[in-house]
Amino acid sequence: MTREELFQIIPYENNIYVLELTKEQLKKVIQEQLTFFGKSQFNAPCGFSIELKKSSKALQEMIIPDQGIYKVAVNSRVAAGGGGRFPYLRNLIKNKEILYHEIKINTRDAVEQFLKNN
Repeated sequence: MTREELFQIIPYENNIYVLELTKEQLKKVIQEQLTFFGKSQFNAPCGFSIELKKSSKALQEMIIPDQGIYKVAVNSRVAAGGGGRFPYLRNLIKNKEILYHEIKINTRDAVEQFLKNN
């Protein structure tokens, strides 16, 4: 994969945020994301599975180990609310209801480094 191909896949200069969420907060964040299931704005979960109700895009069950706090990585655009698409997540951060920190590397560089190392 070339740098140009990476730029086509990840055209924005977003940094990475690591969020610390409870299981209930994580469920709400995923439910908010599911509004965009099947669209380019959808941010799919990775590292665990979810089960959806057949009749809707509602979250039926999240199959993840019970570990208390979950560290979740999102890009800075999503952390800022995704242009109004993710108000619950934005408010968690804005109102300092969760712990989070920004990693000063953009997502394209992180993917490039991952591909080089693997």
